Amino acid sequence: MYVVKSPLSDENLKTVSEALQGALVDLVDLALVAKQIHWNVVGPRFRSVHLQLDEVVTVARTHSDTVAERAAALGVSPDGRAATVAVGSGIGVTPEGWVDVGGGGRARGGAGRGDLPHARAGDGDRGSGPGEPGHPHRDHRGPGEAALDVPGRERVT
Repeated sequence: MYVVKSPLSDENLKTVSEALQGALVDLVDLALVAKQIHWNVVGPRFRSVHLQLDEVVTVARTHSDTVAERAAALGVSPDGRAATVAVGSGIGVTPEGWVDVGGGGRARGGAGRGDLPHARAGDGDRGSGPGEPGHPHRDHRGPGEAALDVPGRERVT
């Protein structure tokens, strides 16, 4: 088996490898959390937040790859497995269900979480799924925002 030998002293390698592994775990989790919220964001700012979250995912994935490759180049095996990320991430728990990014700052029936409060599916007068009447993704286009085509569904915003 081929092993990469680091030019760093053992003490420095330990410090750097811990920093790189911590960054890797957080970046992998950030990509997952951003994608989870991306899939569940609702409200008047849906489209802009939805697109911004895609950018966060792309940046987090790119940087996680860079961090992992730097660790490997130093002879440290990067660990981005799901179990490692679940145990080691410094990112908080992601809200379950719809995440309302409405202008009021709080979702109907939901408990707030920072700038992205939590709302459960079916709260208030909402429908049960995207493309259905009353669903929060419908009729919330801002000026200049086009509707999204979802295969098998009505056009949604």
